[in-house]
Amino acid sequence: GRDVRNNDLVVVHRHENGKTESTVKRAKLIKGKMMLCPESNDPQWQTPIDYSSAENGSGEVEVVIHGLVIGRYQPL
Repeated sequence: GRDVRNNDLVVVHRHENGKTESTVKRAKLIKGKMMLCPESNDPQWQTPIDYSSAENGSGEVEVVIHGLVIGRYQPL
């Protein structure tokens, strides 16, 4: 595979307090850090995840990128 690039859509698994969430985020390079940004319109779900910190195991949340989205279907 290849490394995650700026503006890629990625499949993310986030582990926190014994629970696992699978979701799709937009990878964005912001001020030298790889951030995983939701594309939700709901303000409750708009907080980005600092993948630079999460992948190093710092903090209480483990975040793993499991895949790269290479296409999507959006009906008319």
